[in-house]
Amino acid sequence: MVRLILIKNLNIDGRSATGIEIGMPDAPPLIIISGERGALLSSYMSLTEVDRHSMAAAVVKGAYSLEEMMERPVTSISSRAESLGVKVGMAAREAL
Repeated sequence: MVRLILIKNLNIDGRSATGIEIGMPDAPPLIIISGERGALLSSYMSLTEVDRHSMAAAVVKGAYSLEEMMERPVTSISSRAESLGVKVGMAAREAL
């Protein structure tokens, strides 16, 4: 059975964040982790729209859970995230 929606308060290195995991049949879940300065997004999300709204966000591919997302590398970033020092290849935990 696919878990439909998980919403979880997270403590990431002393900072608060909210994680949302939406189960998808026969595919990785849609995952969003929203922190104080920006968000981590699964690769389903469009950075074009993120940039249009001047949001700080980083995309992480291949994560199957909130916890796994935090340990994977950032694969792409929004312009605002870049201005805050986020870099492709850094750990998602560090980027958030």
